[in-house]
Amino acid sequence: MAIQGKEKDELMVTGDGVDSVKLTRCLRKKLHHATILTIEEIKEEKKEEKKEEKKDDDPYYVCYPSYPMPPQIMVQDPCQYQACSIM
Repeated sequence: MAIQGKEKDELMVTGDGVDSVKLTRCLRKKLHHATILTIEEIKEEKKEEKKEEKKDDDPYYVCYPSYPMPPQIMVQDPCQYQACSIM
């Protein structure tokens, strides 16, 4: 609770579970005049936490097995010179 205003005629009440209607009725019984000026919800300041990005020093490589190559067949004529043998 705090007394505010230029002429110290305003009462500021903060907290959870404060019923503004019951408080106004109680003040009217004692002071014969009370008015609610503003009602606000106090929001908590959220601290933004810096998320550390995890950087991998070594990149991750994926090595898939390769398929075997088909066998190479080489066909060669036994006679290198194809000249006519009759001549």
